[in-house]
Amino acid sequence: MRKLFILLFLAASPFFLAAQELNCEITVETPKLQTTDPALFQNLENALNDFMNNKKWTNVPFAAEERIECRIVITITEEGSSGTFKATANIQSIRPVYNSDYKTVIFNYSDKAFNFRYAQYQPIEFSENVYINNLSSLLAYYAYIIIGLDFDTFEENGGMPYFQKAKTIVNQAQTSEASGWKSFEGTRNRFWLVDNLLSPTFSGYHKALFLYHFEGLDKMYDNKEEATAAVLEALKILARIENENPNSIILQLFRTAKSDEILEIFSNARPDRKKEAYNYMRVIDIANANKYQKLLR
Repeated sequence: MRKLFILLFLAASPFFLAAQELNCEITVETPKLQTTDPALFQNLENALNDFMNNKKWTNVPFAAEERIECRIVITITEEGSSGTFKATANIQSIRPVYNSDYKTVIFNYSDKAFNFRYAQYQPIEFSENVYINNLSSLLAYYAYIIIGLDFDTFEENGGMPYFQKAKTIVNQAQTSEASGWKSFEGTRNRFWLVDNLLSPTFSGYHKALFLYHFEGLDKMYDNKEEATAAVLEALKILARIENENPNSIILQLFRTAKSDEILEIFSNARPDRKKEAYNYMRVIDIANANKYQKLLR
């Protein structure tokens, strides 16, 4: 909510210049390739950065300093014929915390099937209405996921319009031969990620993101007691989701991004709050329950 108010204020200012939403650094790594001209991958890297950072993804005005920081590392593992590449990608986005120099990880995800076709100097084209190719669909999908999750941290359910756009990309990609878009290809892929984000079953997840970030981290400086209580309420919601739907992909996202941060948040909290956080985290992150024993010391 705070972010939307700021954006509306800036948009009304005669000195406001609307910027794109993303400040995304994309790196292409080729540790196993020996034969391809390195200039192709430099050209690809430049094209990917231009595509992500120069496209306007929403109708919301952004000031330059409000652009969402993200990083994508694409590791090409194999080159096929006709410019086809097998690759993996690690996608991460972060968000500044109000009244501090701290930045918190919002999204940290590894895509094991980031495969695509690319020819040197080929423009990267995307349409919201039709599937063009896997590379542009992959980038657009993650752009909307990153934007949606960021908006969720400022307003409850604020990211829903962007998750819907990501879902449209998934639907359009169903006719392609590319991996990662279909429900039967496993339980941890692009299909299931956005399916979970849009499912009523996981509606509490969006409330938890808002409580954790906007009511929790953003208010730690002003009122640590209330802010810590908001984080605990978020963990309570997530523990309930984990109990009812164990090992879901979006709870995995939370664990990956937040486990160390939660230990830091409660490092100097009251003993009763430390114990409460421990009880929630041993449910949310049962595989690493011993890690949270530190909260009981």
